[in-house]
Amino acid sequence: MAGTFTDTTITIGAGKFYDEDIEFVNAEETNCKVLYHNGDADWAWDVLDTPYKVVNPGVDDTLYYNNGNALATVGNNKYVNYWVFITPDTSEPVNIVLGTEYYNTIALVRAGTIPSLGDLPSPEFKLIYKITYQNDGGTPDYIETTDYRASSNLPIGSYVAADHGALAGLADDDHPQYSPKASPTFTGTVTVPSTNFTIGSTTFSEANMQDLIDNSMADTLHRHSELSASDGTPDRALVVDADGKVGIGTAIPLTALQVGIDDVSNPATLG
Repeated sequence: MAGTFTDTTITIGAGKFYDEDIEFVNAEETNCKVLYHNGDADWAWDVLDTPYKVVNPGVDDTLYYNNGNALATVGNNKYVNYWVFITPDTSEPVNIVLGTEYYNTIALVRAGTIPSLGDLPSPEFKLIYKITYQNDGGTPDYIETTDYRASSNLPIGSYVAADHGALAGLADDDHPQYSPKASPTFTGTVTVPSTNFTIGSTTFSEANMQDLIDNSMADTLHRHSELSASDGTPDRALVVDADGKVGIGTAIPLTALQVGIDDVSNPATLG
């Protein structure tokens, strides 16, 4: 049952498969039953000569996928999988199930897994292919096929979706677009990329943070060890003005060395 798929056609070659010890022999098929949900959990289908469902054939060929139990259109330039099954149905043995999401990249669509099938539309379902299409501006563009014919000798009797918490690789650092959880606790070095971020109602940039570290913290922690504060406000503990006059306890020394007492209008001066 070799499969050939194009932008507009499907061909499943003649062959046979087994349901336990019962042999089913199929002739070549160029039509298929495309299964989908349209507003409820019951299966609906169309018998088509394409391995997908579009909005309005020949008028609007935007690909459909199932968003839950609703039909929805695949975004432009996005990818979607369709799942090809062989069944004992003597009239339409080739069944195709719509994917339940679309993907931004070819890597993501390749990693896409078979959707939960719920109540099977046929007593026995044998997965034989996954086919991938791209919505190319409202036109289906065939991308590739994954062949499952040799992956299992058993038909699919039922399928239960795996809880995502049981999947492998959950701790891998390969999802930079997501925060791992609310209010995480970090250890070691935390790197913030060169971009803006918001705390409460205040937005900080990389330059803002540099200024806060270089100026505000230094002014707060070390003002009395400076000749004048980096924020431009002289510290009255010790000042050296542009003429080289030194003031202690006064912001405006009038002589070479001026020591302020309590009243800067009556200072003690030297020199």
